[in-house]
Amino acid sequence: MADNVAITAGSGTNIAADDIASVFYQRVKISHGADGSATDTSSAAPLPVGTLLKITDVTLSLDTSAYASGDVLADSQIISACLRTDDGTGTIVNVTLTDVDDQGAGLDLIFLDANVALGTENSTPSITDGNAANILGWVRINASDWIDLGGVRLASVPCTIPVKGVSGADDLYVAAITRGTPTHTASGIVLRVAIACD
Repeated sequence: MADNVAITAGSGTNIAADDIASVFYQRVKISHGADGSATDTSSAAPLPVGTLLKITDVTLSLDTSAYASGDVLADSQIISACLRTDDGTGTIVNVTLTDVDDQGAGLDLIFLDANVALGTENSTPSITDGNAANILGWVRINASDWIDLGGVRLASVPCTIPVKGVSGADDLYVAAITRGTPTHTASGIVLRVAIACD
C-alpha cells in the first residue's frame, strides 16, 4: 500500500506552512522509528544520533628535573576541542601515552572540567577543596602497563570516565601525578585521549 497522502487545492485538507518572502515552506514534525511506526521527537524520546569518537593529542609540558614519587608530573593542561559541542558530554574510553624519554614510570591522569591547579610541578599536589570539585575522574597507568619499543615506551589503558566540557567550551583539562622517579624532557610525554561524544 502506498504511504502517500494526496493534497488537492480547495479540498479542505491543509498542511502547515510558513510564508517567507512569498514562498511557503512546509512545517513538519520530526518523528523517528522503524517502518510502520513513528515516535514523536521530544525530550523523553530524543532523535537518535550515532556516537562520535573523537581522538585528541596533548603533548604534556613537564619539568626537566628529577621527580619524586607522588609529585605533580604535569599541572592542568588543555585538551582542546575534544567534545562534540560546547558544554558537551561524553565518555573517555581509552588513554594512550607515548613516553619519548623512555622512562616508563607509573602515573595517574586527572581529568577536570576547568583550568584549576593541581599544584606546582615537581612538588606534592595541593589542590584546594573548591577546585577539587572540578575533577571528573582519573586513570592509573602502572609501570607494568608500558611496553618498550626501543627508544620510546607506550601505554594504552581502556577506561570509562563520564565527562562534561569546560563551561561554554568543547574542551577538558588534564593533570598528572607521577608514581615513579622519572627525569623528563620538557615535552617528553604525549597523551592521546579517545572520547565517545554524546
